[in-house]
Amino acid sequence: MNIKAKETLIREQNIHLQTALVSERQLKLGFYDSGLGGFSAVRSCLEKYPAAHILYFADTAYCPLGVKPIELIRARVNFVMKYFHQMGTDYNFIACNTATVHGLLSRKNSCRKTRGTIRVACQDANNQLKQVANPRVLVLATTKTIESQAYQSRLSAILPNISIDAIAADELVQIVEGGSMGETERRATVARVLSKRKLYDYHACVLGCTHFPFLADDIRAVLNSFGSRTVKLIDPAEQMFVGLTVPTSKQTQASRCSLVYSGYRPNFDIIDSLNFQRVDETCLPAQQVVSLNS
Repeated sequence: MNIKAKETLIREQNIHLQTALVSERQLKLGFYDSGLGGFSAVRSCLEKYPAAHILYFADTAYCPLGVKPIELIRARVNFVMKYFHQMGTDYNFIACNTATVHGLLSRKNSCRKTRGTIRVACQDANNQLKQVANPRVLVLATTKTIESQAYQSRLSAILPNISIDAIAADELVQIVEGGSMGETERRATVARVLSKRKLYDYHACVLGCTHFPFLADDIRAVLNSFGSRTVKLIDPAEQMFVGLTVPTSKQTQASRCSLVYSGYRPNFDIIDSLNFQRVDETCLPAQQVVSLNS
């Protein structure tokens, strides 16, 4: 056997060994968001991996990330990814569009075991709209995500005849984080935010923030009132696990969530709705982090 063949065999053996190790214990998945929005991705994850141990980092000291300086966003993503590595996660998910743009897509050497939101959402849009001659799409996201043009440029590249409008809807993040707004007031707030620009008869709306799926009914109702067709909602949280080759654990352990937050304690209504068998919580204050780049 030549040297190249031996190296290939060793790599294959290592892959099989890693897969076996994961399958013999509870799968550990890291999720990062500025607040509770990433639990829309966790919700989808648990449909596929119901026994997974979810390590969720809610960076509430900096919520919403969509209005923060880009260098701060990159620093926080780097810090949390290092934290996940130290905690032994098998795969990580940046369940925040702004953090995906400025903390993952901008990195030259992003980890192959870390996945974000932008690419999977654009692929889903392509799958749903490729048969439409001249699709019109609304991108609903935070300020930094809109300014990055990440969705606009990728959608235009894969759907050349597309027309794209965009609305910065940072205010909707706080509706989800607060969790106490009544249905009537919530629907009126969504309508007011969407009325920042003239609305059209859209084929689809990209929910470019993982908080927004929790407002899907309100967003759909408001948009449908402006047109004759039913608007398709493109939800990145539903697509983050498509095509992901994660070994399914042989264990039948009940799902567990380890929640870490850096600022205010999140509202637990959304977390409780996912029916975890066990929830641990830890506060890791941002001011205790001496160096984000060490």
